[in-house]
Amino acid sequence: MAELLEVTLTTSYHAQTFVNRWNYKAEGTAPPDGFAWGLNEAMGFHPVGGTPPVGSILEGLMAMVSQNCAAVQAICINPYDPEDFDAQPFIPRPIGPYSGQDNAPFISIGFRTNQTRRDVRRGTKRVGGLTEELFEGGGALTGAAITLADDLAALMNDTLSLTVSTDTSTYTPCVVKKDKYVVPGSDPERFAYRYLPPYDDTGRDAQLALIATGLTWEPYSDARSQVSRQYGRGI
Repeated sequence: MAELLEVTLTTSYHAQTFVNRWNYKAEGTAPPDGFAWGLNEAMGFHPVGGTPPVGSILEGLMAMVSQNCAAVQAICINPYDPEDFDAQPFIPRPIGPYSGQDNAPFISIGFRTNQTRRDVRRGTKRVGGLTEELFEGGGALTGAAITLADDLAALMNDTLSLTVSTDTSTYTPCVVKKDKYVVPGSDPERFAYRYLPPYDDTGRDAQLALIATGLTWEPYSDARSQVSRQYGRGI
């Protein structure tokens, strides 16, 4: 039976908190500690001694950032199973390799997916915590930065696999079309997004019918900005 997973990675940079999320469709036989634990393991979010596993998404992401940018924690949940989750604080915290002049926190390298169905939008992602040496005049990425971004995109494109004992689970990257709703008590009305209710097998099956797979991530060739990561705003 397939399950839907959400992974949230938190990083810290100049007292600002950055949040990046991924969705995956889990299939196969869950590890003894659950699909959520398995996905965190497959993405490299169980680092040992502050060193991301070789070839992992965590390694690919941290390879792009400043020594002043640290990975704080990863939390993976199954929104339709309250017992299937894995919260992993990083102790010690992995940091990036770059020691040049730091950029402001709202400067990022952006990524987007293709669109594989008309009713589900592209996925997007922003990696912040960068130094000036990754950019040329006008904000274009250097050749080295493009190589790093391409490497991370390739890792995010992969269907991940994990074998524990004789049991194998697979994790397919996806983009989710969520339910838009009015925030209760908001005046004027505000809208937010959530996974489709009810939060049981019925809701899960309905939500899995509204995901896009077969994705290809690619980086933008120049700097992106993210207002929510300006000083004092946090994420």
